[in-house]
Amino acid sequence: AALTSCGWIGRFGLRNVLADCEAHGHFGRSAALAVWHGDLGETVAALQRGSDAIRLKLAEKKDRAQQPKDSALFSSQYAETLQLVAMCVAGYSGSDIQSNKASVWKNACEGLLRRPDLSDGREDGLDKILYDETLSLSDRVAFACRFLSRNDLKTYLDICIQECLSKGNVEGILITGLDKK
Repeated sequence: AALTSCGWIGRFGLRNVLADCEAHGHFGRSAALAVWHGDLGETVAALQRGSDAIRLKLAEKKDRAQQPKDSALFSSQYAETLQLVAMCVAGYSGSDIQSNKASVWKNACEGLLRRPDLSDGREDGLDKILYDETLSLSDRVAFACRFLSRNDLKTYLDICIQECLSKGNVEGILITGLDKK
């Protein structure tokens, strides 16, 4: 129920949640959700679809001699970055991570995979994702529900509630719900 409330599980499962993210142009979020659900194939596909969508939008704007509204999200450099990250994820093989070949791959891709939204949270610690305010509270709470122990989850939710109260962040309603209290 918590993952559904956070938007991580739709009526028909993960694929529909990812499709909804991508329909709104949130390909990075789609890829992150796929990673956090352990579906690296879908992660690669989401990143490639994002790269293709950006290139298509750039070509359309070029044909009309228009500048994209948000040039940072619709740059050829960003499209290339998505493609590079997709290549890095595609080359990942967690089962033989200790082999020399895997070590070369890991070293080559380490910089790109430091993005908090593409990390699975295990290598660099969960806090990097849990307290990254560039991620929505709903994604951070869903991540916590999936990867924290029950006691750690309770502590984390208490911290989130206190932060939302102190900052006046209405996203906290996701955790507390609406109540007469």
